[in-house]
Amino acid sequence: MKKVILFLILCFGFISLQAQTVLPIEKYIFSYVGISTDTVGVGTTVLNKAIQLNKLDGIFYNAKVKVSDVTAGATCTIALQGKIFSSDTYTTINTYTWYGGGTDTTVLFTSNTNKVYWRYLNFKITRTANKAKLTSIDLSIKK
Repeated sequence: MKKVILFLILCFGFISLQAQTVLPIEKYIFSYVGISTDTVGVGTTVLNKAIQLNKLDGIFYNAKVKVSDVTAGATCTIALQGKIFSSDTYTTINTYTWYGGGTDTTVLFTSNTNKVYWRYLNFKITRTANKAKLTSIDLSIKK
């Protein structure tokens, strides 16, 4: 019986880790390279990339999100969201409207003046027209 319970706990832990990235306490740089399924279009209209920061104090951050056209004329909104507890709903920190251009376009999110106390960050890409692809996310955190 103990083995079954341990197995279920491990399976649940593995499934929840796939849903979001957990940044180790000693790590302050996060990079993600988009894959083919990181596309917003007709079938998928919203893409979320959640990161649990795992930091004990307030932080400063710089984030760079790159998006590219899959089809000409793609547009989307790119939002940075935060929350403190896992059971909270995300609060939008900042939103940009991205208008395609055929090449990768970078959107920057920064907070270098006042520390923020979010424990979770989420990059949310919402399709508004045609198809776009998340190319990469780079996040730098400072204490």
